[in-house]
Amino acid sequence: MIERVRYGGGRNVSKNQIDFMKANEFKVNFDSELSDEDFIKIEEKASYLLQIKGFDKYYDPTYTGIMCESIIDVIE
Repeated sequence: MIERVRYGGGRNVSKNQIDFMKANEFKVNFDSELSDEDFIKIEEKASYLLQIKGFDKYYDPTYTGIMCESIIDVIE
C-alpha cells in the first residue's frame, strides 16, 4: 500500500513523491501544510526536471520523468 500524506486543497502526495522531491532539492518545507505558493514551486521544479531529465535518448520516460509526471498530476 502506498503511504499518502494529505496537503492543502485535498491533494494527496505519496511518501515516495515527497522523498523524490527532497532528494531533488525542491525548495519546500514538507513538515507543514503546503501553501498555494508551495504548489507553484513544486509544479515549476517538476516541469523543469521533466524537460531536462525526464526522457532518455529514445524519448522513453526515465524514473525522473515518471515521478515528475506523477507529481504534476497530483497538484493540478
